[in-house]
Amino acid sequence: MTKISLNNFIIPYFIIKSICRDLGAYPMDVSIEISDQAKAETSPVAFVFSSGLSRKQLNLSILNKYLGSFESIHGFAVPVEAYQGALGSCAAMCDMYYDNSAYNIPSAETGPENFPFNFIACKNIIYPYLNINDNSCKILCDSSGMFDFSLTSSGASIGLKNLKIEFRDAFIMMCIDSHYKKENNANFGIIYQSLNSPDIMRMLFAFAVPYFNDDANKADAFMGILQMYADCITSRPWFEGRFSPIKTAQKANMDGNFWIYGIIEKMLAPARGPDFTITNKWAPITNEVWENIDSARRKAGLSGASLSFMLQVKDHRGSDDSKSIQALIEEMRQ
Repeated sequence: MTKISLNNFIIPYFIIKSICRDLGAYPMDVSIEISDQAKAETSPVAFVFSSGLSRKQLNLSILNKYLGSFESIHGFAVPVEAYQGALGSCAAMCDMYYDNSAYNIPSAETGPENFPFNFIACKNIIYPYLNINDNSCKILCDSSGMFDFSLTSSGASIGLKNLKIEFRDAFIMMCIDSHYKKENNANFGIIYQSLNSPDIMRMLFAFAVPYFNDDANKADAFMGILQMYADCITSRPWFEGRFSPIKTAQKANMDGNFWIYGIIEKMLAPARGPDFTITNKWAPITNEVWENIDSARRKAGLSGASLSFMLQVKDHRGSDDSKSIQALIEEMRQ
């Protein structure tokens, strides 16, 4: 198997970045190789692991190996308390996002539209708001891969082994984001821009909660893994508060929105009334969609438009079947 960069493993890479930031060091990128055969390591920045490890075991092994080699890489050792705390946090997060199941996902090329949360959120919230064209990223679903994603010259590969199915779309979004940054030579990707926009965050979380059947914890975890990847301003305090021994938010029985809005926003919301900035931002976009639907309806000779017809027009998936079928039905009724 080809060597993969450390930053393609979200959880250990985020913890390593946090520890390096606290100690005044810069995280060194190391290559990770997952092999079926035992191999000797020839460099302190080249790690080799067995393919027989589970996703959790691999993440813990990567973190443990890096922290164990910290002195040879950076010139000083990690404090014992930080070392132990990092492994404990890594184990807790792995339990949240991974299990021991093996999903029957074929190793075939697919598109972002096959992942519903990613497709709906990006196409209807993130891309229009950030004025980004639909990003075409070829994705190879590798059910045997233990990496989170790996960029290639032709697209990106995503490892789905032991990954809980409800968090699949978050890893797909991170994969597409990395591809976007690479193709556009950008310092800040789509996820970073989204998480630093209060408007997008409100809409995303409002969409995530019903998507997870009103399970605020799953919606919170979904947004949390995106924050760990982007490492934006709001990610670190939320991460530290979530995994601290004293879980203040849970004791106070506050909902999952608390880490987005804050207590002051909660208190001022009734007095402020509706926020018309979102309405003004979306008005031109929605008006254009409805104009396109009305134009397509008149062109097809229809007196009305079904939901499937409107979706086809909205997503630019024109079909002549809608005209012929609906027209025949209308003629039969007359």
